[in-house]
Amino acid sequence: MVYKMNMIRLLILILAFGLIVTSCWQPPVVGVDDVEETPAPPPDDDDDDDDDDIPGDFDFMLVRNVNLIVDVSFTDGSPYDGAVMELYLDNVCNNADRDDFRVMRFRLDDQGSFRSLVSLPMGQDAVYLCPLSDGLPAVMTADIDKDIDEARVLYETAVLPGNAAVDNFDEFPGDTWRYYNNYYPYKTGWSTLMFEDSWPRFDDFDMNDLVVDYRFTERTNLNNEIVEIIMEFEFRATCAGFDNALGIELPISSTLYNSVEYDRQALFTGEVNQLGNGLEAGHPDNSVVIVTDLIDGLKPKFENCYMGQTLTDPAELQIRINFNTPIAKSDLGVAPYNPFLIAIPTNESFNTWRGMEVHLPNFPPTARADLSVLGTEDDNSSIAAGRYYIGNNRLNWGLNVPRRMDAYPQIETSIEDAFLRFRDWAESGGQEYFDWFENKPGYRDNSVLIQWN
Repeated sequence: MVYKMNMIRLLILILAFGLIVTSCWQPPVVGVDDVEETPAPPPDDDDDDDDDDIPGDFDFMLVRNVNLIVDVSFTDGSPYDGAVMELYLDNVCNNADRDDFRVMRFRLDDQGSFRSLVSLPMGQDAVYLCPLSDGLPAVMTADIDKDIDEARVLYETAVLPGNAAVDNFDEFPGDTWRYYNNYYPYKTGWSTLMFEDSWPRFDDFDMNDLVVDYRFTERTNLNNEIVEIIMEFEFRATCAGFDNALGIELPISSTLYNSVEYDRQALFTGEVNQLGNGLEAGHPDNSVVIVTDLIDGLKPKFENCYMGQTLTDPAELQIRINFNTPIAKSDLGVAPYNPFLIAIPTNESFNTWRGMEVHLPNFPPTARADLSVLGTEDDNSSIAAGRYYIGNNRLNWGLNVPRRMDAYPQIETSIEDAFLRFRDWAESGGQEYFDWFENKPGYRDNSVLIQWN
Protein backbone atom coordinates (compact mmCIF):
# COMPACT_ATOMS: atom_id res chain seq x y z
CA MET A 1 0.00 0.00 0.00
CA VAL A 2 2.81 2.41 0.90
CA TYR A 3 4.55 1.49 -2.33
CA LYS A 4 1.43 2.33 -4.35
CA MET A 5 1.01 5.66 -2.56
CA ASN A 6 4.64 6.56 -3.26
CA MET A 7 4.24 5.68 -6.92
CA ILE A 8 1.12 7.88 -7.17
CA ARG A 9 2.96 10.80 -5.53
CA LEU A 10 5.88 10.31 -7.92
CA LEU A 11 3.54 10.29 -10.92
CA ILE A 12 1.85 13.51 -9.72
CA LEU A 13 5.24 15.21 -9.29
CA ILE A 14 6.32 14.17 -12.81
CA LEU A 15 3.10 15.52 -14.33
CA ALA A 16 3.38 18.81 -12.40
CA PHE A 17 6.99 19.26 -13.49
CA GLY A 18 6.00 18.68 -17.11
CA LEU A 19 3.29 21.33 -16.88
CA ILE A 20 5.72 23.83 -15.39
CA VAL A 21 8.34 23.23 -18.07
CA THR A 22 5.88 23.52 -20.95
CA SER A 23 4.30 26.70 -19.55
CA CYS A 24 7.57 28.61 -19.09
CA TRP A 25 8.50 29.85 -22.53
CA GLN A 26 12.03 30.93 -23.30
CA PRO A 27 13.01 32.74 -26.49
CA PRO A 28 15.01 30.80 -29.06
CA VAL A 29 18.77 30.90 -28.87
CA VAL A 30 20.24 33.59 -31.09
CA GLY A 31 22.78 32.37 -33.61
CA VAL A 32 21.48 28.86 -34.24
CA ASP A 33 22.00 27.31 -37.68
CA ASP A 34 19.99 28.78 -40.54
CA VAL A 35 16.63 27.20 -41.17
CA GLU A 36 14.92 26.46 -44.47
CA GLU A 37 13.47 29.66 -45.93
CA THR A 38 10.03 28.19 -46.57
CA PRO A 39 6.76 28.91 -44.78
CA ALA A 40 6.15 27.02 -41.56
CA PRO A 41 3.38 24.39 -41.77
CA PRO A 42 -0.20 25.59 -41.27
CA PRO A 43 -1.90 25.14 -37.90
CA ASP A 44 -3.32 21.74 -36.99
CA ASP A 45 -6.91 21.09 -37.99
CA ASP A 46 -8.00 21.25 -34.37
CA ASP A 47 -6.65 24.82 -33.98
CA ASP A 48 -9.03 27.78 -33.95
CA ASP A 49 -10.84 27.68 -37.28
CA ASP A 50 -11.46 31.43 -37.01
CA ASP A 51 -7.86 32.02 -38.05
CA ASP A 52 -8.68 30.62 -41.48
CA ASP A 53 -11.07 33.55 -41.98
CA ILE A 54 -8.21 36.10 -42.02
CA PRO A 55 -6.97 36.55 -45.62
CA GLY A 56 -3.49 35.17 -46.08
CA ASP A 57 -2.19 38.40 -47.62
CA PHE A 58 -3.57 40.75 -44.94
CA ASP A 59 -0.79 42.93 -43.49
CA PHE A 60 -2.59 44.78 -40.67
CA MET A 61 -1.90 48.17 -42.23
CA LEU A 62 -3.99 51.03 -40.85
CA VAL A 63 -2.45 53.61 -43.19
CA ARG A 64 -2.36 54.04 -46.95
CA ASN A 65 0.64 55.52 -48.77
CA VAL A 66 -0.71 57.89 -51.41
CA ASN A 67 1.02 59.75 -54.24
CA LEU A 68 0.11 63.44 -53.97
CA ILE A 69 0.21 65.17 -57.38
CA VAL A 70 -0.32 68.92 -57.72
CA ASP A 71 -0.19 70.96 -60.95
CA VAL A 72 -1.15 74.65 -61.00
CA SER A 73 -1.07 77.15 -63.88
CA PHE A 74 -2.39 80.63 -64.64
CA THR A 75 -5.23 81.38 -67.03
CA ASP A 76 -2.69 82.11 -69.76
CA GLY A 77 -1.25 78.58 -69.41
CA SER A 78 1.99 79.57 -67.68
CA PRO A 79 2.94 77.56 -64.59
CA TYR A 80 2.54 79.06 -61.13
CA ASP A 81 6.22 78.79 -60.26
CA GLY A 82 6.88 78.96 -56.50
CA ALA A 83 3.31 78.96 -55.16
CA VAL A 84 3.24 77.82 -51.52
CA MET A 85 0.52 75.52 -50.16
CA GLU A 86 -0.31 73.52 -47.06
CA LEU A 87 -1.85 70.04 -46.75
CA TYR A 88 -4.53 69.06 -44.20
CA LEU A 89 -6.59 65.96 -43.49
CA ASP A 90 -9.74 68.03 -42.91
CA ASN A 91 -11.16 71.15 -44.51
CA VAL A 92 -9.88 73.63 -41.93
CA CYS A 93 -8.55 76.25 -44.35
CA ASN A 94 -10.79 78.96 -42.88
CA ASN A 95 -10.18 78.01 -39.24
CA ALA A 96 -8.11 80.29 -37.02
CA ASP A 97 -6.30 77.31 -35.42
CA ARG A 98 -5.74 75.40 -38.64
CA ASP A 99 -1.94 75.32 -38.27
CA ASP A 100 -2.33 72.94 -35.31
CA PHE A 101 -3.55 70.34 -37.81
CA ARG A 102 -1.07 70.95 -40.58
CA VAL A 103 0.49 67.92 -42.27
CA MET A 104 2.73 69.63 -44.81
CA ARG A 105 3.91 72.96 -46.26
CA PHE A 106 5.46 72.88 -49.73
CA ARG A 107 6.45 75.03 -52.70
CA LEU A 108 5.62 74.35 -56.35
CA ASP A 109 8.59 73.99 -58.70
CA ASP A 110 9.27 76.03 -61.84
CA GLN A 111 6.68 73.93 -63.69
CA GLY A 112 4.02 74.73 -61.11
CA SER A 113 4.18 71.12 -59.90
CA PHE A 114 4.64 69.18 -56.69
CA ARG A 115 5.04 65.43 -56.16
CA SER A 116 5.24 63.65 -52.81
CA LEU A 117 4.35 60.47 -50.97
CA VAL A 118 2.03 60.94 -47.98
CA SER A 119 0.84 58.41 -45.40
CA LEU A 120 -2.88 58.72 -44.64
CA PRO A 121 -5.34 56.87 -42.36
CA MET A 122 -6.99 54.00 -44.21
CA GLY A 123 -10.43 55.63 -43.99
CA GLN A 124 -9.30 58.94 -45.50
CA ASP A 125 -11.28 59.82 -48.65
CA ALA A 126 -9.79 63.22 -49.48
CA VAL A 127 -7.11 65.71 -48.48
CA TYR A 128 -7.29 69.49 -48.56
CA LEU A 129 -4.83 72.05 -49.86
CA CYS A 130 -4.84 75.54 -48.35
CA PRO A 131 -2.89 77.91 -50.66
CA LEU A 132 -0.81 80.63 -49.03
CA SER A 133 0.05 82.40 -52.29
CA ASP A 134 -2.41 84.83 -53.94
CA GLY A 135 -4.53 84.16 -57.00
CA LEU A 136 -5.82 80.79 -55.80
CA PRO A 137 -9.03 79.61 -54.09
CA ALA A 138 -9.15 79.31 -50.29
CA VAL A 139 -9.25 75.52 -50.47
CA MET A 140 -8.52 72.83 -53.06
CA THR A 141 -9.88 69.33 -52.50
CA ALA A 142 -8.01 66.25 -53.69
CA ASP A 143 -10.10 63.08 -53.68
CA ILE A 144 -8.13 59.88 -53.10
CA ASP A 145 -8.32 57.32 -55.86
CA LYS A 146 -7.89 54.18 -53.78
CA ASP A 147 -7.52 51.94 -56.81
CA ILE A 148 -4.19 53.57 -57.68
CA ASP A 149 -3.41 55.25 -54.31
CA GLU A 150 -3.32 58.74 -55.78
CA ALA A 151 -4.59 62.19 -54.81
CA ARG A 152 -4.40 64.69 -57.68
CA VAL A 153 -5.06 68.43 -57.99
CA LEU A 154 -5.05 70.04 -61.44
CA TYR A 155 -5.82 73.77 -61.29
CA GLU A 156 -5.48 75.81 -64.49
CA THR A 157 -7.15 79.11 -63.64
CA ALA A 158 -4.86 80.80 -61.14
CA VAL A 159 -5.19 84.58 -61.32
CA LEU A 160 -2.18 86.59 -62.47
CA PRO A 161 0.18 87.87 -61.23
CA GLY A 162 0.22 85.81 -58.00
CA ASN A 163 2.82 86.48 -55.30
CA ALA A 164 5.15 83.47 -55.36
CA ALA A 165 8.19 85.60 -56.15
CA VAL A 166 7.45 87.89 -53.19
CA ASP A 167 6.89 85.47 -50.29
CA ASN A 168 8.21 81.93 -49.76
CA PHE A 169 6.45 81.76 -46.36
CA ASP A 170 9.76 80.69 -44.86
CA GLU A 171 9.44 79.19 -41.33
CA PHE A 172 13.17 79.71 -40.65
CA PRO A 173 14.00 83.29 -41.66
CA GLY A 174 17.72 83.79 -42.29
CA ASP A 175 18.34 80.02 -42.52
CA THR A 176 19.14 78.98 -46.09
CA TRP A 177 19.13 75.25 -45.18
CA ARG A 178 15.68 74.88 -43.62
CA TYR A 179 12.41 76.38 -44.86
CA TYR A 180 9.33 74.28 -44.01
CA ASN A 181 8.06 71.90 -41.31
CA ASN A 182 6.16 68.78 -42.38
CA TYR A 183 4.57 66.52 -39.79
CA TYR A 184 3.37 62.99 -39.21
CA PRO A 185 0.60 62.50 -38.33
CA TYR A 186 0.08 66.29 -38.04
CA LYS A 187 1.54 69.20 -36.07
CA THR A 188 -0.16 68.55 -32.71
CA GLY A 189 -1.13 64.92 -33.28
CA TRP A 190 0.39 61.59 -32.22
CA SER A 191 0.40 58.07 -33.63
CA THR A 192 0.94 54.90 -31.61
CA LEU A 193 3.16 51.84 -32.00
CA MET A 194 2.20 48.64 -30.13
CA PHE A 195 4.36 45.52 -29.86
CA GLU A 196 4.34 41.95 -28.56
CA ASP A 197 7.80 40.70 -27.55
CA SER A 198 7.04 36.94 -27.57
CA TRP A 199 8.08 36.52 -31.23
CA PRO A 200 8.46 33.97 -32.81
CA ARG A 201 5.78 32.55 -30.51
CA PHE A 202 2.38 33.94 -29.62
CA ASP A 203 1.62 34.55 -25.99
CA ASP A 204 -1.31 36.58 -24.62
CA PHE A 205 -1.62 38.89 -27.69
CA ASP A 206 -2.34 41.88 -25.48
CA MET A 207 -0.19 44.20 -27.64
CA ASN A 208 1.05 46.16 -24.64
CA ASP A 209 4.61 44.92 -24.12
CA LEU A 210 5.40 48.34 -25.54
CA VAL A 211 2.93 51.16 -26.17
CA VAL A 212 4.77 54.23 -27.47
CA ASP A 213 3.33 57.36 -29.07
CA TYR A 214 5.37 59.16 -31.73
CA ARG A 215 5.36 62.29 -33.87
CA PHE A 216 7.94 62.98 -36.57
CA THR A 217 8.78 66.38 -38.06
CA GLU A 218 10.57 66.48 -41.41
CA ARG A 219 12.17 69.84 -42.14
CA THR A 220 12.65 70.65 -45.80
CA ASN A 221 14.57 73.13 -47.93
CA LEU A 222 13.06 75.43 -50.56
CA ASN A 223 12.98 72.50 -53.02
CA ASN A 224 10.97 70.32 -50.60
CA GLU A 225 13.96 68.05 -49.89
CA ILE A 226 14.41 66.81 -46.32
CA VAL A 227 17.38 68.21 -44.41
CA GLU A 228 16.44 67.41 -40.81
CA ILE A 229 14.13 65.07 -38.85
CA ILE A 230 12.82 65.54 -35.32
CA MET A 231 11.58 62.28 -33.75
CA GLU A 232 9.43 62.66 -30.63
CA PHE A 233 8.46 59.67 -28.48
CA GLU A 234 6.24 59.20 -25.43
CA PHE A 235 6.68 55.78 -23.81
CA ARG A 236 3.30 55.06 -22.24
CA ALA A 237 3.23 51.39 -21.25
CA THR A 238 5.88 48.70 -20.72
CA CYS A 239 3.89 45.58 -19.87
CA ALA A 240 6.78 43.18 -20.47
CA GLY A 241 9.23 41.34 -18.27
CA PHE A 242 11.98 41.66 -20.87
CA ASP A 243 14.71 44.32 -21.07
CA ASN A 244 13.60 45.34 -24.55
CA ALA A 245 15.07 47.91 -26.93
CA LEU A 246 13.59 49.99 -29.75
CA GLY A 247 15.04 50.93 -33.13
CA ILE A 248 14.06 52.75 -36.35
CA GLU A 249 15.47 51.78 -39.75
CA LEU A 250 15.56 54.37 -42.55
CA PRO A 251 16.09 53.31 -46.20
CA ILE A 252 19.06 55.58 -46.85
CA SER A 253 22.81 55.25 -46.42
CA SER A 254 24.47 56.17 -43.11
CA THR A 255 26.91 58.34 -45.09
CA LEU A 256 24.14 60.89 -45.68
CA TYR A 257 23.93 61.81 -41.98
CA ASN A 258 25.77 64.54 -40.20
CA SER A 259 24.59 63.67 -36.68
CA VAL A 260 21.97 61.90 -34.54
CA GLU A 261 21.43 63.80 -31.29
CA TYR A 262 19.41 62.74 -28.24
CA ASP A 263 17.91 65.15 -25.71
CA ARG A 264 18.82 62.55 -23.06
CA GLN A 265 22.47 61.81 -23.75
CA ALA A 266 22.84 59.37 -20.83
CA LEU A 267 20.30 57.07 -22.42
CA PHE A 268 22.42 54.08 -23.41
CA THR A 269 23.96 51.29 -21.35
CA GLY A 270 27.12 51.41 -23.46
CA GLU A 271 26.55 48.25 -25.51
CA VAL A 272 25.35 49.83 -28.75
CA ASN A 273 28.06 49.89 -31.41
CA GLN A 274 27.58 53.39 -32.80
CA LEU A 275 29.19 55.15 -35.72
CA GLY A 276 30.65 58.60 -35.24
CA ASN A 277 27.42 60.21 -36.46
CA GLY A 278 25.33 58.35 -33.85
CA LEU A 279 23.83 55.61 -36.03
CA GLU A 280 24.20 51.92 -35.23
CA ALA A 281 27.09 50.22 -37.01
CA GLY A 282 26.60 47.11 -39.15
CA HIS A 283 24.12 48.36 -41.77
CA PRO A 284 25.83 48.63 -45.17
CA ASP A 285 22.79 49.73 -47.18
CA ASN A 286 20.24 51.36 -44.87
CA SER A 287 20.67 53.17 -41.56
CA VAL A 288 19.41 52.41 -38.05
CA VAL A 289 18.73 54.73 -35.14
CA ILE A 290 18.65 52.84 -31.85
CA VAL A 291 16.01 54.85 -30.00
CA THR A 292 16.97 53.19 -26.72
CA ASP A 293 18.75 49.93 -25.90
CA LEU A 294 16.87 49.59 -22.59
CA ILE A 295 13.25 50.68 -22.64
CA ASP A 296 12.79 50.22 -18.90
CA GLY A 297 15.60 52.72 -18.44
CA LEU A 298 13.02 55.22 -19.66
CA LYS A 299 9.88 53.60 -18.27
CA PRO A 300 9.95 50.93 -15.51
CA LYS A 301 8.61 47.45 -16.27
CA PHE A 302 4.88 46.83 -15.86
CA GLU A 303 4.14 50.54 -15.76
CA ASN A 304 0.55 51.51 -16.66
CA CYS A 305 -0.49 47.89 -17.22
CA TYR A 306 -3.11 46.97 -14.61
CA MET A 307 -6.72 47.98 -14.05
CA GLY A 308 -6.98 50.30 -11.07
CA GLN A 309 -3.30 51.26 -11.26
CA THR A 310 -2.64 54.99 -11.02
CA LEU A 311 -1.35 56.03 -14.42
CA THR A 312 2.05 57.68 -14.54
CA ASP A 313 3.09 60.25 -17.15
CA PRO A 314 4.77 58.96 -20.32
CA ALA A 315 8.55 59.06 -20.52
CA GLU A 316 9.52 61.57 -23.20
CA LEU A 317 12.41 61.38 -25.64
CA GLN A 318 13.42 63.51 -28.61
CA ILE A 319 15.94 62.64 -31.32
CA ARG A 320 17.24 65.19 -33.84
CA ILE A 321 18.70 63.90 -37.11
CA ASN A 322 20.77 66.24 -39.29
CA PHE A 323 21.65 65.27 -42.86
CA ASN A 324 24.75 66.43 -44.67
CA THR A 325 22.91 66.51 -48.00
CA PRO A 326 19.22 67.08 -48.85
CA ILE A 327 17.16 63.87 -49.15
CA ALA A 328 14.31 63.42 -51.63
CA LYS A 329 11.03 62.31 -50.05
CA SER A 330 10.82 59.49 -52.59
CA ASP A 331 14.11 58.11 -51.21
CA LEU A 332 13.24 58.50 -47.53
CA GLY A 333 9.71 57.14 -47.61
CA VAL A 334 7.09 57.86 -44.94
CA ALA A 335 7.19 57.97 -41.16
CA PRO A 336 7.65 55.98 -39.00
CA TYR A 337 9.85 54.30 -41.66
CA ASN A 338 10.66 50.81 -40.28
CA PRO A 339 10.32 50.67 -36.46
CA PHE A 340 11.18 47.49 -34.57
CA LEU A 341 11.38 46.07 -31.06
CA ILE A 342 14.43 44.09 -29.93
CA ALA A 343 13.32 41.35 -27.52
CA ILE A 344 15.96 40.97 -24.80
CA PRO A 345 15.38 38.59 -21.86
CA THR A 346 15.79 40.12 -18.41
CA ASN A 347 19.39 40.74 -17.34
CA GLU A 348 20.70 39.54 -20.69
CA SER A 349 23.11 41.42 -22.96
CA PHE A 350 21.89 43.77 -25.71
CA ASN A 351 24.60 42.52 -28.06
CA THR A 352 23.79 38.85 -27.42
CA TRP A 353 20.12 39.34 -28.28
CA ARG A 354 20.47 42.16 -30.81
CA GLY A 355 19.23 39.90 -33.60
CA MET A 356 15.79 39.27 -32.06
CA GLU A 357 13.99 41.96 -34.04
CA VAL A 358 10.19 42.24 -34.00
CA HIS A 359 8.88 44.37 -36.89
CA LEU A 360 5.49 45.48 -38.11
CA PRO A 361 3.85 42.93 -40.43
CA ASN A 362 5.66 42.60 -43.78
CA PHE A 363 8.35 45.11 -42.83
CA PRO A 364 11.73 43.45 -43.46
CA PRO A 365 14.38 42.76 -40.81
CA THR A 366 17.57 44.82 -40.75
CA ALA A 367 21.06 43.61 -41.65
CA ARG A 368 21.67 42.77 -37.98
CA ALA A 369 18.60 40.57 -37.51
CA ASP A 370 18.99 36.87 -36.77
CA LEU A 371 17.39 35.43 -39.90
CA SER A 372 17.55 31.88 -38.55
CA VAL A 373 14.57 32.62 -36.29
CA LEU A 374 12.31 33.61 -39.19
CA GLY A 375 9.76 30.91 -40.00
CA THR A 376 10.21 29.08 -36.69
CA GLU A 377 7.72 28.39 -33.88
CA ASP A 378 4.50 30.33 -34.66
CA ASP A 379 6.10 32.65 -37.22
CA ASN A 380 5.25 32.19 -40.88
CA SER A 381 7.88 34.52 -42.34
CA SER A 382 9.47 33.64 -45.66
CA ILE A 383 12.38 35.59 -47.10
CA ALA A 384 11.76 34.04 -50.52
CA ALA A 385 8.12 35.17 -50.50
CA GLY A 386 8.88 38.60 -49.00
CA ARG A 387 6.59 37.82 -46.06
CA TYR A 388 7.67 38.88 -42.59
CA TYR A 389 6.35 38.79 -39.03
CA ILE A 390 2.99 37.20 -39.80
CA GLY A 391 2.03 34.16 -37.74
CA ASN A 392 0.79 30.75 -38.79
CA ASN A 393 -2.49 31.89 -37.26
CA ARG A 394 -2.28 34.93 -39.57
CA LEU A 395 -1.97 37.31 -36.64
CA ASN A 396 0.77 39.82 -35.93
CA TRP A 397 3.28 41.03 -33.34
CA GLY A 398 3.19 44.77 -34.09
CA LEU A 399 0.73 47.55 -34.93
CA ASN A 400 1.06 51.12 -36.19
CA VAL A 401 -2.10 53.10 -35.33
CA PRO A 402 -2.45 56.43 -37.18
CA ARG A 403 -3.69 58.26 -34.10
CA ARG A 404 -2.87 58.27 -30.40
CA MET A 405 -4.50 55.24 -28.78
CA ASP A 406 -6.57 56.50 -25.84
CA ALA A 407 -6.88 52.94 -24.53
CA TYR A 408 -5.12 49.57 -24.75
CA PRO A 409 -5.69 46.13 -23.19
CA GLN A 410 -4.72 45.45 -19.62
CA ILE A 411 -1.99 42.87 -19.17
CA GLU A 412 -2.83 39.33 -20.35
CA THR A 413 -6.01 40.43 -22.14
CA SER A 414 -6.03 39.76 -25.87
CA ILE A 415 -6.50 42.81 -28.06
CA GLU A 416 -9.31 40.85 -29.75
CA ASP A 417 -11.19 40.61 -26.45
CA ALA A 418 -10.68 44.30 -25.66
CA PHE A 419 -11.38 45.81 -29.10
CA LEU A 420 -14.41 43.91 -30.31
CA ARG A 421 -14.07 44.84 -33.98
CA PHE A 422 -10.39 43.95 -34.30
CA ARG A 423 -11.16 40.42 -35.52
CA ASP A 424 -13.84 41.72 -37.91
CA TRP A 425 -11.30 44.15 -39.35
CA ALA A 426 -8.72 41.39 -39.86
CA GLU A 427 -11.22 38.97 -41.40
CA SER A 428 -12.35 41.64 -43.86
CA GLY A 429 -8.76 42.07 -45.00
CA GLY A 430 -8.82 45.64 -43.72
CA GLN A 431 -11.81 46.65 -45.85
CA GLU A 432 -14.18 47.05 -42.89
CA TYR A 433 -13.82 48.41 -39.37
CA PHE A 434 -10.49 50.10 -40.10
CA ASP A 435 -11.58 52.38 -37.22
CA TRP A 436 -11.75 49.44 -34.76
CA PHE A 437 -9.64 51.40 -32.26
CA GLU A 438 -12.15 54.27 -32.01
CA ASN A 439 -14.43 54.71 -29.00
CA LYS A 440 -17.70 53.86 -30.73
CA PRO A 441 -20.72 51.87 -29.50
CA GLY A 442 -20.03 48.15 -29.69
CA TYR A 443 -16.33 48.62 -30.39
CA ARG A 444 -14.85 48.12 -26.90
CA ASP A 445 -15.00 46.13 -23.70
CA ASN A 446 -14.12 48.94 -21.33
CA SER A 447 -13.82 46.56 -18.37
CA VAL A 448 -10.45 45.31 -19.66
CA LEU A 449 -9.00 48.52 -21.10
CA ILE A 450 -6.42 50.86 -19.61
CA GLN A 451 -7.95 54.21 -20.50
CA TRP A 452 -6.31 57.62 -20.82
CA ASN A 453 -7.96 61.00 -21.03
